[in-house]
Amino acid sequence: MISAANLLLLVFAATVVQGALSAPTPVSAQADFTPQRANWQSATDAAMRPQWDFGRVSPLKRPKPEVEGPKDPPPREYTEAELRAELEEFLARELAVVRIVFAPQSPEQCFATIRVSGAELCVMAFSDFFTGQREAKTRNLPAWLKDVTIGEITADSVTVSAPSRRNPALRFEVRLKLQAGTSLKVSTGR
Repeated sequence: MISAANLLLLVFAATVVQGALSAPTPVSAQADFTPQRANWQSATDAAMRPQWDFGRVSPLKRPKPEVEGPKDPPPREYTEAELRAELEEFLARELAVVRIVFAPQSPEQCFATIRVSGAELCVMAFSDFFTGQREAKTRNLPAWLKDVTIGEITADSVTVSAPSRRNPALRFEVRLKLQAGTSLKVSTGR
């Protein structure tokens, strides 16, 4: 005798064998992927174009009229006398001759001590040599001092050659006087 459980097992096995032996049915496959490219530029342009703009007589934003304002005046031409006077005034304000050691028998031994305004220090000036040129990069001396050269040192003044403030191509010689109340030492050569 066959039990009910065995009978169910035989029926299940028969259906499985019958399904395996029968012709296979095709599985419903997904359609092949095809990329869809949208032209976003034309879609954006069409969406942003106002549909109500065709009947307007003038645009919303009107161009601003060109207004001719005052033009800059041409740069002023300075004469050499004006440039020299400006340089003399500038050097008198910025440089002060504090001390001169004058040796009439040997001019190459003459030197002067010059105080630079704003730098709070003094520099030594010899004929054709100026310590400010060498020290302008390392100390707190102004940059324009590099272009200043010392000419002749006399008993009461120092001749300085410096470029013009407005036109550096022009150089002028300016005589700086010894300040009143300062020292003058005359060497007798002993």
